[in-house]
Amino acid sequence: METIKIKEDINFLEHPNWTVSKEVIYNFIIKKDSGFYEMKSSEGLPSRFDKVVLYFLLHKLFQQDKLKSAEVVTTRYEIAKNVLNQEKNFSKAKYERIMLALKRWKAIYMRFEGVFF
Repeated sequence: METIKIKEDINFLEHPNWTVSKEVIYNFIIKKDSGFYEMKSSEGLPSRFDKVVLYFLLHKLFQQDKLKSAEVVTTRYEIAKNVLNQEKNFSKAKYERIMLALKRWKAIYMRFEGVFF
């Protein structure tokens, strides 16, 4: 399997686009003297697992021929095979969790006012 290198953007190191909370969080606001950063989603904010799914989709997008399209065609099995590569059998719950990750990224809203580098 090919190794991919992902570099985290400085903006999302300070203002994350995912959470580490075990509870489902629906909105998150960071307020500073220079402005604020808001993130919300009706499906719950993305988790670490959701971010790995997003990284896989971005990797697949950048493999396409000169980025002729922003459309990525894949299956839950292909995502599971690449994101859950340490597991051999994928349960219905794992496939449903992948679908939740996709729903969360589709529903996310981010707003920056004065805090973005």
